[in-house]
Amino acid sequence: MVEEEPMVEEEPMVEEEPMLPGEGVDVIAGRANWSTGYFQAEVYKLLLEELGYNVSDPAELELGPNNGYMAMAQGDMDFWANSWYPGHLAWLADELPDGSLVGDHVSIVGEEMIAGGLEGFLITKSFADEYGVYTLDELNSNAEALAAFDATDPVPGNGFADIFGCPESWICDKIITNMIAFSGWDNIQQTIAGYDAMFVQAVDSANDGIPMVAYTWTPSEYITQLRPGDNVYWAGVGAILDDSNPANQEGGEWHDQRGADGTGGFAKIGPDQCPSAADQFDGLCPIGWIAADILVTANNDFLSANPAARALFEVVRLSVIDVSLANLAQDGGASPTDLAVQWVADNRDLVDEWMVAALKGTYVSVLVSAGSESAAQRARDSLESQYGREFGILLSSDYASLRPGYWVVYAGPFVTPEESQTTCWTDLNRRTGDLCYGRRLSQDPADADTVYGPAPG
Repeated sequence: MVEEEPMVEEEPMVEEEPMLPGEGVDVIAGRANWSTGYFQAEVYKLLLEELGYNVSDPAELELGPNNGYMAMAQGDMDFWANSWYPGHLAWLADELPDGSLVGDHVSIVGEEMIAGGLEGFLITKSFADEYGVYTLDELNSNAEALAAFDATDPVPGNGFADIFGCPESWICDKIITNMIAFSGWDNIQQTIAGYDAMFVQAVDSANDGIPMVAYTWTPSEYITQLRPGDNVYWAGVGAILDDSNPANQEGGEWHDQRGADGTGGFAKIGPDQCPSAADQFDGLCPIGWIAADILVTANNDFLSANPAARALFEVVRLSVIDVSLANLAQDGGASPTDLAVQWVADNRDLVDEWMVAALKGTYVSVLVSAGSESAAQRARDSLESQYGREFGILLSSDYASLRPGYWVVYAGPFVTPEESQTTCWTDLNRRTGDLCYGRRLSQDPADADTVYGPAPG
């Protein structure tokens, strides 16, 4: 009788974790030089890192918008989460050395905080009540109030009400200059200096009942120190700035605060915080500034080469309340990095939804596979002229799911393969596989076998 060999238990096969779309990709993140944007910058850094990207510390590239947009256009910064539109639209019109515009090289992506930024002027409450000046127009025309203001403002005795404005590297200083000219406030002029230093002086003045007017914004910790209805009011304006650019500011046609429908420059703030609201038939505060959209702006080449990053930017939404609370904690000494880590942990389910959407959002409609980048660029230019829409370019070798060695012109990215198919069929009217087809961008070689032919929705 022959003894059977003892059975050897096979080791279970260990499945390798699929590569994330950002693995091996370095991202240069930046942040704006106002502290209320630090938290968002850190949140986006953490989110991109969850997709595998190696993201630089945003604090290492802190810039004003005058330099930030130029850095993104020239490829020295891939993105930031600190754009304020429509105010920042003027920066997109700046010209690069080669004659192209900043806006030719960057894109606004997603809906980070739509109408999330409120801007306006605050005036010392006790002073406003004493002289009955609740708008800047009333201050400008009230000789007695002007004399009291001028006696203690940043440049006392010069005959003007000197109000605290913005640093010159931002855009709000130019907008305020246009507002003064547009409204005919010939007795008011703007102090342009470092914001935080001006703000400290503004708080001291408001708390001591000394006349002052200061520009500020929310979400921010500033509004917890200058408190509308307590030590300050929101000051109204009599006329909302249009696109006429009366002070001849560069890019001033973008300073229009009326909005596309002409209703901008008003806010739902009651008379207890904005007394001039009582004079409006609809009860809105004539704050003078359109609510700003706080959004991501990114370099176009970065977005084209990283559809997963773009898909992430498209789905992220931040709460104004959460950002305000983070700003307040930061003002109390908390680290914006620590606050962002805690926020991601506290919102894990929401973040996971974003990750799923970003990872799924890597389906594209392939239109051209070219042997060189220059050929792909020519093809993209021709397609954009033909269809009046933007297309991206990627290198197929960056994805295990594609045949290596091609520069690919694509539409997308999309969340589902069906979207890539209907884009070919319906949007582009390319209904055969030789003209357009869908592919998934991933690091899984198994995806290389799957092609999504054009199909109607």
